[in-house]
Amino acid sequence: MHVERLPLLLLLVCLTACGSPGSVPASTITPGNAAKAIPVIADLTYSSDATTIVASYQMQTTATSSLACGTTPRSYTIDAVDNGLVSAASQQNVVAGLVPSTTYDCQITATNSAGSATARFSLATTAEDATTPISSVSFGPITSYNSIDPADQGSADTFYNCKSNDGVTYFTVGDMKKPWQQNGAPVNTLASSSLSIGKFTSESPLAGMTINFMQNYGLCCSGTGDDNRSQKDTGLFCMAGNIYISLGRQLQGNHIVLEQNAGQIAWSPDKGQSWNNFQTPSVFNAMGNPTTPPSASMFAASPSAFGTATFVMYGADDGTLGYTAAVNRHDNANAYIYLIANEGAWNGGGPSNGGGNAYYLARVPRAKISRLQPGDYQYYVGGDGSLDAGWTSTQANAQPILSNFGELGSANVQYVPALNRYILLTFFYPHGAGNPGTTFDTTWLVYEAPHPWGPWSLVNTTRWPTQGYYNPIILNDTIDRGSTPTLMFTGDFFDGGTASYQMYLSTMTIN
Repeated sequence: MHVERLPLLLLLVCLTACGSPGSVPASTITPGNAAKAIPVIADLTYSSDATTIVASYQMQTTATSSLACGTTPRSYTIDAVDNGLVSAASQQNVVAGLVPSTTYDCQITATNSAGSATARFSLATTAEDATTPISSVSFGPITSYNSIDPADQGSADTFYNCKSNDGVTYFTVGDMKKPWQQNGAPVNTLASSSLSIGKFTSESPLAGMTINFMQNYGLCCSGTGDDNRSQKDTGLFCMAGNIYISLGRQLQGNHIVLEQNAGQIAWSPDKGQSWNNFQTPSVFNAMGNPTTPPSASMFAASPSAFGTATFVMYGADDGTLGYTAAVNRHDNANAYIYLIANEGAWNGGGPSNGGGNAYYLARVPRAKISRLQPGDYQYYVGGDGSLDAGWTSTQANAQPILSNFGELGSANVQYVPALNRYILLTFFYPHGAGNPGTTFDTTWLVYEAPHPWGPWSLVNTTRWPTQGYYNPIILNDTIDRGSTPTLMFTGDFFDGGTASYQMYLSTMTIN
């Protein structure tokens, strides 16, 4: 990563108010802007990686700013992905989709009611980082969460997680059949819940507590609402002090493949205590905030309603948008959040059952995800995904990043900093999820790739013929210690009780 600071005296500042430079003609001064000063751009720092340039700067007065870059001096053809979103004295912008090892001329423009100022700088992008392909993975001994402490018990699944800027890892608790009774947790008056939020109070040994039972989303394992489906979590992402959750609506009952549609994103500004939805993004309700009707979706139905969308995970939240965090400065990940979803199947159903056939990739600017606007998302169509030409705003034109008929259930995708590679875990039921007598039989698949868009290569197939282990998810911050992250997953959910249906733990060694 290349970082530079530009002294104030070297800034090329251009005042664009009418009249002489540095002044505003009397005819343009109104009571609304008489006391406002023309922006002055100061304390400018800028940095680059292989495909992005980030500029950070201060202004002496509130202003709206923009950044653009180009390979020809004074020709700024590539706009920052976050231009014009913030009016403040402290600003940061990111230009993405650049070519590695290339010099760019960039210009910042700051504007308020009194006038405008500009500042220019030049900077070269770096070479692409070297990567080490993953050749295989292996799994260590398996233990259950319930065996660690009799005071910390749970019967649930889908433990998507992220570490927030308070240093705490938050996680989802899906389809809780019995109260996730954890030491110090609030008492749950419900018999169960379809979705709740917890936090880990310790990661060695693992211990946690439920912080929101999300009663507004209803009980576990029974259909509700206009579609007679239940709410199901598929991902959790921490950024700028907020927690984002991806949700879908899951088919209930005895089915070969559990369909999941009506994808949406919601977020919490208070560490999981209240949530909004895409219909009312400025309204935050305790205990969850279902849409009206519950089947409403942020995304179009074709080729994927993104009902199984999961976030591509990087590092912990540093309290900012993450533009300059080193772990994010790969594949434009400091500019965009990526999501991966299949065509709408929570579990793969085996080759003969046709559920979970392909994954699709979407991206949304980090600075725009909180708006919850479908128009902010783009979809991968092929080629080099670090360039804008690889993306479209038309969801129907999205192309698969990985195809494997019937074997691609919900995914967990993690960037591995030690290798500059990505790892994807998924699962399927070889005989279908609803076939009597074969419900314990599950298979995990592990893929690896140099980029979120691939190419993805299969590096492990592990079958669990009697245990029914499913939905393996990496404990996000354990990837920081190198190549031996902790996995969390669940046992057979057809057993009717808690004997198997609980959290299990294992260490995955990445080779």
